[in-house]
Amino acid sequence: MRKQKKPKIVERNLGKSKVHGQVWNWDDANPLIELDHRLKGKNRLCILTHEALHCAFPSMGEKSVIRAAKLVSSILWSDNYRKVEQ
Repeated sequence: MRKQKKPKIVERNLGKSKVHGQVWNWDDANPLIELDHRLKGKNRLCILTHEALHCAFPSMGEKSVIRAAKLVSSILWSDNYRKVEQ
């Protein structure tokens, strides 16, 4: 099994795509996660977790990814994990 590369995370306007986040090339050497630049707080954490789960487990079904992302992001949020703006 080859080592998976850490995905690059890019924030941009995804309004026309009608999604909050998307992942590209998750089975490739250069995975890319795109997040809508307007996401903030716990919602951003949940969407990022969702897309990261798609990268880590490409064969996982969408319902399972949604359920796992909500659980993991809630646990992290309750333990005070936050994005630090630089």
